[in-house]
Amino acid sequence: MTLAKLQDALPQLVGRTIERTLVSEHRDGRFQVFLFFTDGTAYEFYGRDSINGARRIDRISVSTICRCMPSHTKVLVAPDRRAKER
Repeated sequence: MTLAKLQDALPQLVGRTIERTLVSEHRDGRFQVFLFFTDGTAYEFYGRDSINGARRIDRISVSTICRCMPSHTKVLVAPDRRAKER
């Protein structure tokens, strides 16, 4: 992982609660992993042969991410754990 990017993002990640995850696999071998937090923000890991991470957390929804994915992309969205608790 790019150390500088992780160092920038780490203070933003600590203490957050992950609500759900989304994993996408592209035909060319690239992948993306999104961590969605309970406050409506998300963090992205991505790569092909190595793992990279975004510099910051963004406010974005699962549905927005899915709409932006190419149609040939395999997408797995883990269920929202809080939905079972409600």
